[in-house]
Amino acid sequence: MSVAGLFISAILLSLSIFLWLIGLGASAPGLTSPAAAAASCAAAGLRISSAEIRASAPGAPVSGGYMLIANEGSQPQRLVSVSAPFSGRTELHDMKMDKGVMKMFELHQGVTVPAGQQLIFRPGGRHIMFMELDRQLRDGERYRLALVFDDCGTIEQLFVVTRMPGRGHNHSDDDETNDDETNDGTGHATDAHAHGH
Repeated sequence: MSVAGLFISAILLSLSIFLWLIGLGASAPGLTSPAAAAASCAAAGLRISSAEIRASAPGAPVSGGYMLIANEGSQPQRLVSVSAPFSGRTELHDMKMDKGVMKMFELHQGVTVPAGQQLIFRPGGRHIMFMELDRQLRDGERYRLALVFDDCGTIEQLFVVTRMPGRGHNHSDDDETNDDETNDGTGHATDAHAHGH
C-alpha cells in the first residue's frame, strides 16, 4: 500500500474511533447531561414547587431550604442529596419530639417520595440544611440548586430567598406540624439540645 493510502486509512480509523467515543459518552451511565437528567425526572412524574431558602443574617453560618416534591409517577423516587453554590455542606434533615424536646436529625439515606404522593419540606419539620455559608442570603435572591435523585438523576431547581418561607405550603397534606415551635431562623428549635443529630 502506498504512503497516501496508509495516511487515508489512518484518518478513517481515527474518525471511526472518535465517532464511537461520542456514541459511548452519550449512552454511558453517569454521563447524562443535566438537561437530559431533568427531563428524565420530569418523565418519571416528579414536580418541584414552592422552592424557597430562608434569608440569613450577616455572618450567619446556616440557613434552611424548603419545597414541595410531588411524585405523579407510578414508582417511588428517593432524594439522596442537595448541593448549593453558597453552601460548603448541605444535608437533608428532619425534626422529631424526644421527651418533650424538639430535636433535629440528619436523613442519612435520603428521603423517599412514594408514588402518587407529595412530600413537604417546611420550617419546623423536614428541610434542607445549608451549612458553612460563604455569603449572606438576601431576600429576593435566586439560586439554582441541584437535587439528586437515585433513580432519575438530577433536577436543577430554582429557589427563591425569602424572609418568611413556608407560607405557600399546605400542611394538611403532610404529617403533623410544629408551627408553635420557636425557631432560630432555619426552622430549628432554639433549645440547645435540639441540634443533636
